[in-house]
Amino acid sequence: MIVTENLSKKYLAFVLDNKSREKLIKAFPPSFNTTICHHVTIKFNDIDIEDVEKYHDITRASVVGIISEEDLEALVVNFASKIKRDDGSIYHITHSLTKGKKKPVDSNKLLKKKDYVPVPHISISGTVQLENK
Repeated sequence: MIVTENLSKKYLAFVLDNKSREKLIKAFPPSFNTTICHHVTIKFNDIDIEDVEKYHDITRASVVGIISEEDLEALVVNFASKIKRDDGSIYHITHSLTKGKKKPVDSNKLLKKKDYVPVPHISISGTVQLENK
């Protein structure tokens, strides 16, 4: 895989395919007015070609938990046989939020302050991609 883009302006993400997104929305009807349910961030800063190569073949993961608070909910993901990213954050999908009150990045804060509720595992699929910050 050859990457010619400026990696400092990108983050590495596992982007859900449409079938998986629909499956999650059906299994966990969004609680708030803005449905995100798009991706799992693998690495946000300091991405290099080795990161891209390390993850680019992964096409499967599992949702293993849910967490919510007022105006925000996220799904915890088992990705590459673990739930913690290399930076210590928990792999997750921001599922829904109240626009104007929360942002997708707030899911990280929520997962640091509160435990998630385990759910029966749901298999998801997608592709690892570089996304714009």
